[in-house]
Amino acid sequence: FSENTKTAQTITWEQEFEPMMVGDKVTLNATASSGLVVTYEFADGESSERAELSDGIITIQKSGNIALVAKQSGNEEYASATTDVKYIKAYAYGDANGNMEINSADLAVTVDYAIGNEPQEFFFRAADVNKDKNVNVADVSGVVDIVLSAPAATDNASGNAREFATSDNMVSILEGNSLNFYFTNKEEGFLTFQCDIRMAEGS
Repeated sequence: FSENTKTAQTITWEQEFEPMMVGDKVTLNATASSGLVVTYEFADGESSERAELSDGIITIQKSGNIALVAKQSGNEEYASATTDVKYIKAYAYGDANGNMEINSADLAVTVDYAIGNEPQEFFFRAADVNKDKNVNVADVSGVVDIVLSAPAATDNASGNAREFATSDNMVSILEGNSLNFYFTNKEEGFLTFQCDIRMAEGS
């Protein structure tokens, strides 16, 4: 049979994708009217860098837009068929405002939500970095860690913060004494501060 004389087949793929997180997996469920097995491909090279396809299961590896098509290559009786492109939006944990970047703006909206406000641009799943279905101070701390370790954080403030956070900066305070911190915000932006308190044994 030539391709023109083969029986046409259609692929039904009604699956709608919710925003997904890095590490998420989902089984793809397209079917062909011929009853033949449907396969899936990435529609562009960038998508193949952001996810993995294996046996009809997609696993998210990086944030970004992922473009997919479903295909059936046909056989001696049926002509090949391909669907339109479907898209998955994939996010990384820490991207609390859902703009595909992780920076101090994500920390700001996470703090805002954690203290009881309702920030306009807020993606709960991305802010819930410890995956306990709550967004609280533990997640704020987690977002801080992600922001400080993000490769994109190369400005002086982030660099200084990273250097301080990864060094052994310990100060001992004797009983009855105090330690004061003073901050001068020289430029418009978001200032974060984190310290750990280690109590003496028996305290």
